[in-house]
Amino acid sequence: MEFDFDTNDGNQLVSNSHHARVRHAYGTYKKVLFGRTWSLFMALPSLPETNDFGGPTGDIFVRQSQLRFTWPMQAGHSWQLGIENPETFNRQGIAGCSSGGLSCDDDQAPDVIVRYNAKQWSVAGLFRSFNVEEAAVDDSDTGFGLQFAGNLPFGNGHRFQWQINGGEGIGRYMSLGAHPDVVVNGSRIEALEVVGGFAAAQFKTGGSGNARVNVVYGFTSADNPAPTAGSGSITERTSSLHVNYMWNPSKSIRHGIELLVADRDVYSGTSGDLTRVQWSSRFVF
Repeated sequence: MEFDFDTNDGNQLVSNSHHARVRHAYGTYKKVLFGRTWSLFMALPSLPETNDFGGPTGDIFVRQSQLRFTWPMQAGHSWQLGIENPETFNRQGIAGCSSGGLSCDDDQAPDVIVRYNAKQWSVAGLFRSFNVEEAAVDDSDTGFGLQFAGNLPFGNGHRFQWQINGGEGIGRYMSLGAHPDVVVNGSRIEALEVVGGFAAAQFKTGGSGNARVNVVYGFTSADNPAPTAGSGSITERTSSLHVNYMWNPSKSIRHGIELLVADRDVYSGTSGDLTRVQWSSRFVF
C-alpha cells in the first residue's frame, strides 16, 4: 500500500490541510496481481526522470483497480494480460454527467490490455468499450490503443527512453486526461483519435553524486471526428520540453532543477503557453 497527499482539497493557509489518498493497494500471488496500481498500459521502464509530477505530455499515466496475469518467458521476456476499471472521459458536458469530466458511469465492459515485454522495449494493445445512457445522449462506441515503448542504454551510462502511443478513445490514459475519450455528435458519441508520445535522453555528467542531465520532449495531437458546437474547448494539441540537472549528494537524497516550456491549442483556435522553473529535493527512506 502507498499513499500521498496530492489532493485538491488543500489550500495555502496554516498547514495546507491536504488529506491522504491511496495511490497503490494491491497484492500478488504467483502470476496474478489484484488491486489498485499502475495500469498495464503504462510502460514504467520508459518513463524519464523529471521534476514535474505528471512527466512529459504524451505519456501514459494511470493508476486503477485491475486483475493482471503474467507469463514469464526465456531471456527476461514476458506476456501480460490486464482486465482494468473502465471510465468514459468526456469534457463536452453531457447532460446528467458530472462536470469534472470523469463522467457517465454507464460502461458495461472492463478495459482489456495485452503487453509483450522484452529487455529494452515493450509493445501493448488496449481495447475499450464506451456506453453513455443519458437524456441527451444514448449511444455506445469502441476504442483501441497501441503503444511502443523502450529504455535503451548507450555510451558510458547514458540512456534513451521513448513512448509512442496512438488510437481511438484513449484520452483518459494519456497526459492525465489532456484529451477526452469520446466527443458528442448530436445524440451519438464517437471515440476521439489521439496520437502522442515522448523522447528522452539522459546523459551522465561524471563527478560525484551520480550527476546527470535529462532532456525530454513530448507531444499529443487529436483529430476530432465531430467538431460540433461546444467542442471548441477540446484540446487539439499539446507539447512540452523538459531540461533538468539531477544529482544525489547521498544515497537517500536527490536534488534537481528543471526548466519546463509547454504549450496547448484548443479547437476554438485559442492557445496558451507556460515557462516554469522547478526545484525538488527528495529524501528516500
